[in-house]
Parts: sequence; C-alpha cells; structure tokens
Amino acid sequence: MTGEPPAITTVHDGVARLTLNNPRRKNAITLEMAGLIEDFCARVHADDSIGAVLVDAAGGYFCSGADTRDLAAASDDPAAPESVAE
Repeated sequence: MTGEPPAITTVHDGVARLTLNNPRRKNAITLEMAGLIEDFCARVHADDSIGAVLVDAAGGYFCSGADTRDLAAASDDPAAPESVAE
C-alpha cells in the first residue's frame, strides 16, 4: 500500500466514512493513523450536516488493535500511561 494514507476519510450526502487502510498489519492503528482518526472525529463533531458515520477497513481484518511497534518504541514500559499520553 505504498503511497496510500493509513486512513481514508470521505463525507458524502451526510455520511462520513473512515476506512482503516493498513491491511498488511491487520489494520493495526499506528500513531499516524491515530492522528488521522482524531482529525476525522473533530471534523464530524464540527459538521452538523453529518448524520451518520461508517467505519470500515481495507483487507480481511477490521482492526487488530494498536501497532505494537509504536508502543514498544514509546518507552521501556510500553504499557505505562505516560508512554501513550499525548
């Protein structure tokens, strides 16, 4: 999926759609993807014309959770609250 964003967002006729696009990693959520999801949620919240949200994923898996490579890189204790705090 080189060159493609890790999350694809669209809005059409009052329906916002978020597609997780990291199928090679079973759509594990990376830090970049989390940022895109946060931006998408803010957009949905701010747009009163959006009446529905559809969340789906590319490939054969919906989402395997957080990308453990990002968590491991965060600290020696990737499960510690400060490791995932903004």
